[in-house]
Amino acid sequence: MSANIYQISDLKRIVIDLLNKSQEDEVFELKEMKNQVDKNELGKYFSALSNEASLKGTDCAWMLLGVKDNHDVVGTSALPNIKTRNELKKDLADQITNRITYTEIYELTLDGKRVIALQIPSSPGTVVTYKGIAYDREGESLSALNLDKINRIQHLGNDWSHWLNDVSIDDLDPEAIAYMREKHYLKNPDSADFMRNCNDSEFLTHINLMYNGRLTNAAVLLLGKSTIGLFGAQVWISWIYKKEDGTPLGHEHCTMPFLLAAEKVYSHIRNLTYQRVSDSLAATEMLTYDPRSIREMISNAIMHADYTKSMRIDVMEIRDDSIVVCNSGSFLPGDIDKVV
Repeated sequence: MSANIYQISDLKRIVIDLLNKSQEDEVFELKEMKNQVDKNELGKYFSALSNEASLKGTDCAWMLLGVKDNHDVVGTSALPNIKTRNELKKDLADQITNRITYTEIYELTLDGKRVIALQIPSSPGTVVTYKGIAYDREGESLSALNLDKINRIQHLGNDWSHWLNDVSIDDLDPEAIAYMREKHYLKNPDSADFMRNCNDSEFLTHINLMYNGRLTNAAVLLLGKSTIGLFGAQVWISWIYKKEDGTPLGHEHCTMPFLLAAEKVYSHIRNLTYQRVSDSLAATEMLTYDPRSIREMISNAIMHADYTKSMRIDVMEIRDDSIVVCNSGSFLPGDIDKVV
Protein backbone atom coordinates (compact mmCIF):
# COMPACT_ATOMS: atom_id res chain seq x y z
CA MET A 1 0.00 0.00 0.00
CA SER A 2 1.08 3.48 -0.63
CA ALA A 3 1.17 6.14 2.05
CA ASN A 4 0.72 9.90 1.79
CA ILE A 5 3.11 11.80 -0.47
CA TYR A 6 4.71 14.73 1.36
CA GLN A 7 5.68 18.26 0.41
CA ILE A 8 9.42 18.91 0.86
CA SER A 9 8.81 21.30 3.77
CA ASP A 10 6.83 18.62 5.63
CA LEU A 11 9.34 15.96 4.65
CA LYS A 12 12.23 17.93 6.14
CA ARG A 13 10.46 18.00 9.50
CA ILE A 14 9.95 14.23 9.32
CA VAL A 15 13.59 13.60 8.39
CA ILE A 16 14.89 15.88 11.15
CA ASP A 17 12.71 14.05 13.67
CA LEU A 18 14.13 10.75 12.44
CA LEU A 19 17.70 11.97 12.72
CA ASN A 20 17.03 13.14 16.26
CA LYS A 21 16.43 9.53 17.27
CA SER A 22 19.30 8.01 19.22
CA GLN A 23 19.58 5.10 16.78
CA GLU A 24 17.96 3.41 13.81
CA ASP A 25 14.99 1.14 14.47
CA GLU A 26 12.74 -1.32 12.65
CA VAL A 27 11.15 1.36 10.43
CA PHE A 28 14.08 3.74 9.95
CA GLU A 29 17.38 3.01 8.18
CA LEU A 30 20.41 5.13 7.26
CA LYS A 31 22.82 4.34 4.42
CA GLU A 32 25.79 6.32 3.15
CA MET A 33 25.79 5.20 -0.52
CA LYS A 34 27.63 8.36 -1.54
CA ASN A 35 28.01 7.61 -5.24
CA GLN A 36 25.63 4.85 -6.29
CA VAL A 37 22.96 2.57 -4.88
CA ASP A 38 23.17 -1.15 -4.26
CA LYS A 39 19.81 -2.30 -5.64
CA ASN A 40 20.09 -5.75 -4.07
CA GLU A 41 20.65 -4.26 -0.62
CA LEU A 42 17.83 -1.76 -1.17
CA GLY A 43 15.48 -4.62 -2.10
CA LYS A 44 16.23 -6.53 1.10
CA TYR A 45 15.70 -3.43 3.21
CA PHE A 46 12.49 -2.61 1.33
CA SER A 47 11.08 -6.02 2.32
CA ALA A 48 12.23 -5.73 5.93
CA LEU A 49 11.09 -2.16 6.50
CA SER A 50 7.71 -2.67 4.82
CA ASN A 51 7.00 -5.76 6.91
CA GLU A 52 7.99 -3.99 10.12
CA ALA A 53 5.86 -0.95 9.23
CA SER A 54 2.85 -3.26 8.87
CA LEU A 55 3.52 -4.85 12.25
CA LYS A 56 3.91 -1.46 13.94
CA GLY A 57 0.76 -0.06 12.30
CA THR A 58 2.57 2.84 10.66
CA ASP A 59 1.89 4.29 7.19
CA CYS A 60 5.39 3.71 5.97
CA ALA A 61 9.05 3.24 6.78
CA TRP A 62 11.98 5.46 5.76
CA MET A 63 15.44 4.91 4.38
CA LEU A 64 17.82 7.88 4.03
CA LEU A 65 20.76 7.84 1.62
CA GLY A 66 23.70 10.18 2.19
CA VAL A 67 23.67 9.77 5.97
CA LYS A 68 26.05 7.66 8.05
CA ASP A 69 24.96 5.29 10.81
CA ASN A 70 26.14 7.86 13.36
CA HIS A 71 23.66 10.35 11.80
CA ASP A 72 26.36 12.49 10.15
CA VAL A 73 25.00 13.95 6.91
CA VAL A 74 27.61 13.36 4.19
CA GLY A 75 25.46 13.75 1.08
CA THR A 76 25.07 11.48 -1.96
CA SER A 77 25.25 11.79 -5.74
CA ALA A 78 23.22 8.59 -6.26
CA LEU A 79 19.92 8.69 -8.17
CA PRO A 80 20.73 12.05 -9.78
CA ASN A 81 17.50 12.55 -11.73
CA ILE A 82 13.89 11.48 -12.14
CA LYS A 83 14.82 8.89 -14.77
CA THR A 84 17.17 6.99 -12.45
CA ARG A 85 14.69 7.20 -9.59
CA ASN A 86 11.87 5.82 -11.75
CA GLU A 87 14.17 3.05 -12.97
CA LEU A 88 14.84 2.09 -9.35
CA LYS A 89 11.11 2.00 -8.62
CA LYS A 90 10.52 -0.31 -11.59
CA ASP A 91 13.50 -2.57 -10.91
CA LEU A 92 12.35 -3.13 -7.33
CA ALA A 93 8.72 -3.64 -8.34
CA ASP A 94 9.88 -6.46 -10.64
CA GLN A 95 11.29 -8.31 -7.59
CA ILE A 96 8.82 -7.34 -4.83
CA THR A 97 5.53 -9.01 -3.86
CA ASN A 98 2.56 -7.71 -5.88
CA ARG A 99 4.94 -5.25 -7.62
CA ILE A 100 4.88 -2.95 -4.58
CA THR A 101 7.47 -0.20 -4.83
CA TYR A 102 8.48 3.06 -3.17
CA THR A 103 5.63 5.44 -2.46
CA GLU A 104 8.02 8.22 -3.45
CA ILE A 105 11.72 8.97 -3.76
CA TYR A 106 12.53 12.47 -2.51
CA GLU A 107 15.56 14.68 -2.98
CA LEU A 108 16.24 17.27 -0.30
CA THR A 109 19.08 19.32 1.17
CA LEU A 110 20.26 18.97 4.77
CA ASP A 111 23.20 20.94 6.15
CA GLY A 112 23.96 22.02 2.59
CA LYS A 113 24.26 18.41 1.40
CA ARG A 114 22.02 16.36 -0.93
CA VAL A 115 20.06 13.56 0.73
CA ILE A 116 17.70 10.97 -0.80
CA ALA A 117 14.68 9.86 1.25
CA LEU A 118 13.05 6.57 0.24
CA GLN A 119 9.45 6.23 1.44
CA ILE A 120 8.53 2.55 1.83
CA PRO A 121 4.81 1.69 2.21
CA SER A 122 3.42 -0.73 4.76
CA SER A 123 1.26 -3.56 3.45
CA PRO A 124 -1.00 -5.04 6.19
CA GLY A 125 -2.21 -8.52 5.25
CA THR A 126 0.61 -9.10 2.75
CA VAL A 127 4.08 -10.41 3.59
CA VAL A 128 6.45 -8.40 1.40
CA THR A 129 9.25 -10.42 -0.16
CA TYR A 130 12.27 -9.51 -2.27
CA LYS A 131 13.31 -12.16 -4.82
CA GLY A 132 10.98 -14.55 -2.98
CA ILE A 133 12.49 -14.02 0.48
CA ALA A 134 10.74 -12.13 3.30
CA TYR A 135 13.12 -10.00 5.36
CA ASP A 136 12.84 -8.57 8.85
CA ARG A 137 14.54 -5.97 11.05
CA GLU A 138 15.84 -6.94 14.43
CA GLY A 139 17.05 -3.65 15.82
CA GLU A 140 19.56 -2.40 13.24
CA SER A 141 20.19 -5.82 11.65
CA LEU A 142 18.55 -7.70 8.76
CA SER A 143 17.25 -11.25 9.14
CA ALA A 144 14.72 -13.63 7.61
CA LEU A 145 11.15 -12.92 8.72
CA ASN A 146 10.16 -15.47 11.34
CA LEU A 147 6.95 -17.52 11.25
CA ASP A 148 5.32 -15.63 14.10
CA LYS A 149 5.68 -12.30 12.31
CA ILE A 150 4.48 -13.84 9.03
CA ASN A 151 1.29 -14.98 10.76
CA ARG A 152 0.82 -11.62 12.44
CA ILE A 153 1.14 -9.71 9.16
CA GLN A 154 -1.27 -12.05 7.39
CA HIS A 155 -3.81 -11.70 10.20
CA LEU A 156 -3.67 -7.92 9.85
CA GLY A 157 -5.55 -8.44 6.60
CA ASN A 158 -8.47 -9.86 8.59
CA ASP A 159 -8.55 -6.96 11.04
CA TRP A 160 -11.59 -5.13 9.72
CA SER A 161 -10.90 -2.05 11.83
CA HIS A 162 -7.42 -1.64 10.38
CA TRP A 163 -7.17 1.45 8.17
CA LEU A 164 -5.83 1.49 4.64
CA ASN A 165 -3.46 3.99 3.07
CA ASP A 166 -3.99 3.71 -0.67
CA VAL A 167 -7.76 4.23 -0.97
CA SER A 168 -10.01 7.24 -0.52
CA ILE A 169 -13.72 7.88 -0.39
CA ASP A 170 -13.61 8.33 -4.18
CA ASP A 171 -12.91 4.59 -4.39
CA LEU A 172 -16.25 3.77 -2.74
CA ASP A 173 -19.46 3.02 -4.61
CA PRO A 174 -22.01 5.87 -4.19
CA GLU A 175 -24.95 3.48 -4.46
CA ALA A 176 -23.54 1.29 -1.69
CA ILE A 177 -22.97 4.30 0.57
CA ALA A 178 -26.54 5.50 -0.06
CA TYR A 179 -27.89 2.03 0.74
CA MET A 180 -25.91 1.89 3.98
CA ARG A 181 -27.14 5.36 4.95
CA GLU A 182 -30.72 4.25 4.34
CA LYS A 183 -30.32 1.11 6.45
CA HIS A 184 -28.63 3.06 9.24
CA TYR A 185 -31.48 5.57 9.31
CA LEU A 186 -34.13 2.83 9.44
CA LYS A 187 -32.36 1.24 12.39
CA ASN A 188 -31.63 4.57 14.11
CA PRO A 189 -34.53 6.96 13.37
CA ASP A 190 -33.39 9.28 16.15
CA SER A 191 -30.36 10.15 14.02
CA ALA A 192 -32.50 11.85 11.34
CA ASP A 193 -31.01 15.33 11.88
CA PHE A 194 -27.46 14.04 11.77
CA MET A 195 -28.11 11.90 8.68
CA ARG A 196 -29.71 14.80 6.87
CA ASN A 197 -26.79 17.18 7.48
CA CYS A 198 -23.68 14.97 7.47
CA ASN A 199 -21.57 14.27 4.40
CA ASP A 200 -20.39 10.76 3.51
CA SER A 201 -17.04 11.12 5.30
CA GLU A 202 -18.77 12.22 8.50
CA PHE A 203 -21.24 9.36 8.21
CA LEU A 204 -18.52 6.74 7.70
CA THR A 205 -16.55 8.15 10.64
CA HIS A 206 -19.70 8.04 12.78
CA ILE A 207 -20.18 4.32 12.11
CA ASN A 208 -16.44 3.57 12.55
CA LEU A 209 -15.69 2.75 8.91
CA MET A 210 -13.36 5.73 8.62
CA TYR A 211 -10.70 6.90 11.06
CA ASN A 212 -8.83 10.20 10.73
CA GLY A 213 -9.82 10.37 7.09
CA ARG A 214 -8.69 6.80 6.35
CA LEU A 215 -10.99 3.99 5.35
CA THR A 216 -10.97 0.64 7.13
CA ASN A 217 -10.77 -2.80 5.55
CA ALA A 218 -14.47 -3.23 6.34
CA ALA A 219 -15.39 -0.02 4.49
CA VAL A 220 -13.51 -1.11 1.38
CA LEU A 221 -15.00 -4.62 1.33
CA LEU A 222 -18.58 -3.50 1.96
CA LEU A 223 -18.60 -0.26 -0.03
CA GLY A 224 -15.61 -0.34 -2.39
CA LYS A 225 -15.98 -0.14 -6.14
CA SER A 226 -15.48 -3.38 -8.02
CA THR A 227 -12.32 -2.03 -9.63
CA ILE A 228 -10.17 -1.71 -6.49
CA GLY A 229 -10.15 -5.22 -5.02
CA LEU A 230 -8.91 -6.08 -1.53
CA PHE A 231 -5.55 -7.36 -0.23
CA GLY A 232 -4.15 -7.27 -3.74
CA ALA A 233 -6.87 -9.45 -5.27
CA GLN A 234 -10.35 -9.29 -6.74
CA VAL A 235 -12.93 -10.83 -4.38
CA TRP A 236 -16.16 -12.60 -5.24
CA ILE A 237 -19.33 -14.01 -3.70
CA SER A 238 -21.50 -16.34 -5.77
CA TRP A 239 -25.00 -17.76 -5.70
CA ILE A 240 -25.03 -21.28 -7.16
CA TYR A 241 -28.24 -23.27 -7.71
CA LYS A 242 -27.96 -27.06 -8.03
CA LYS A 243 -30.03 -30.19 -8.24
CA GLU A 244 -29.76 -32.74 -5.44
CA ASP A 245 -27.28 -34.72 -7.56
CA GLY A 246 -25.03 -31.67 -8.02
CA THR A 247 -26.16 -30.77 -11.54
CA PRO A 248 -25.90 -26.97 -11.89
CA LEU A 249 -29.12 -25.09 -12.63
CA GLY A 250 -28.01 -21.47 -12.38
CA HIS A 251 -25.52 -19.06 -10.86
CA GLU A 252 -24.50 -15.43 -10.46
CA HIS A 253 -21.04 -14.19 -9.49
CA CYS A 254 -20.89 -10.84 -7.67
CA THR A 255 -17.92 -8.74 -6.66
CA MET A 256 -17.54 -5.61 -4.54
CA PRO A 257 -19.18 -3.71 -3.01
CA PHE A 258 -20.13 -6.68 -0.83
CA LEU A 259 -22.95 -4.79 0.88
CA LEU A 260 -24.85 -4.83 -2.42
CA ALA A 261 -23.45 -8.18 -3.53
CA ALA A 262 -24.75 -9.92 -0.39
CA GLU A 263 -28.23 -8.51 -1.02
CA LYS A 264 -28.13 -9.69 -4.63
CA VAL A 265 -27.09 -13.20 -3.57
CA TYR A 266 -29.80 -13.29 -0.91
CA SER A 267 -32.46 -12.19 -3.42
CA HIS A 268 -31.74 -15.25 -5.60
CA ILE A 269 -32.48 -17.79 -2.87
CA ARG A 270 -35.83 -19.50 -3.43
CA ASN A 271 -37.36 -19.09 0.01
CA LEU A 272 -40.80 -20.49 -0.72
CA THR A 273 -43.86 -20.22 1.51
CA TYR A 274 -45.69 -23.43 2.42
CA GLN A 275 -48.55 -24.36 4.69
CA ARG A 276 -48.15 -26.48 7.77
CA VAL A 277 -51.31 -28.13 9.13
CA SER A 278 -51.38 -28.69 12.89
CA ASP A 279 -53.27 -31.37 14.83
CA SER A 280 -56.17 -28.93 15.14
CA LEU A 281 -56.29 -28.77 11.32
CA ALA A 282 -55.34 -25.08 11.42
CA ALA A 283 -53.01 -24.13 8.58
CA THR A 284 -49.97 -21.97 9.32
CA GLU A 285 -47.92 -20.37 6.59
CA MET A 286 -44.14 -20.77 6.95
CA LEU A 287 -41.06 -19.95 4.91
CA THR A 288 -38.69 -22.71 3.86
CA TYR A 289 -35.79 -20.92 5.57
CA ASP A 290 -35.62 -18.37 8.35
CA PRO A 291 -34.48 -15.13 6.59
CA ARG A 292 -32.38 -13.95 9.55
CA SER A 293 -30.52 -17.27 9.66
CA ILE A 294 -29.66 -17.04 5.97
CA ARG A 295 -28.43 -13.47 6.30
CA GLU A 296 -26.35 -14.41 9.33
CA MET A 297 -24.71 -17.28 7.44
CA ILE A 298 -23.82 -15.00 4.53
CA SER A 299 -22.55 -12.28 6.88
CA ASN A 300 -20.39 -14.74 8.82
CA ALA A 301 -18.94 -16.12 5.59
CA ILE A 302 -18.00 -12.60 4.46
CA MET A 303 -16.60 -11.57 7.84
CA HIS A 304 -14.48 -14.69 8.40
CA ALA A 305 -13.20 -15.32 4.86
CA ASP A 306 -9.47 -15.20 4.22
CA TYR A 307 -9.35 -12.83 1.25
CA THR A 308 -5.58 -13.13 0.88
CA LYS A 309 -6.22 -16.57 -0.68
CA SER A 310 -8.22 -15.01 -3.55
CA MET A 311 -10.93 -17.66 -3.19
CA ARG A 312 -14.64 -17.16 -3.79
CA ILE A 313 -17.43 -17.30 -1.21
CA ASP A 314 -20.09 -19.74 -2.45
CA VAL A 315 -23.71 -19.67 -1.36
CA MET A 316 -25.00 -22.96 -2.78
CA GLU A 317 -28.72 -23.58 -2.90
CA ILE A 318 -29.62 -27.25 -3.28
CA ARG A 319 -33.06 -27.46 -4.91
CA ASP A 320 -35.86 -28.03 -2.39
CA ASP A 321 -33.38 -29.24 0.19
CA SER A 322 -30.76 -27.00 1.80
CA ILE A 323 -28.35 -24.06 1.61
CA VAL A 324 -24.61 -24.55 1.99
CA VAL A 325 -22.26 -21.57 2.48
CA CYS A 326 -18.52 -22.06 1.93
CA ASN A 327 -15.53 -19.73 2.28
CA SER A 328 -11.76 -19.98 2.53
CA GLY A 329 -11.64 -18.95 6.17
CA SER A 330 -10.87 -21.00 9.22
CA PHE A 331 -12.30 -21.51 12.68
CA LEU A 332 -11.03 -18.45 14.59
CA PRO A 333 -10.18 -20.18 17.91
CA GLY A 334 -8.20 -22.71 15.87
CA ASP A 335 -9.51 -25.81 17.65
CA ILE A 336 -13.04 -26.75 18.72
CA ASP A 337 -11.62 -28.08 22.00
CA LYS A 338 -10.83 -24.49 23.00
CA VAL A 339 -14.49 -23.49 23.06
CA VAL A 340 -16.27 -26.61 24.36
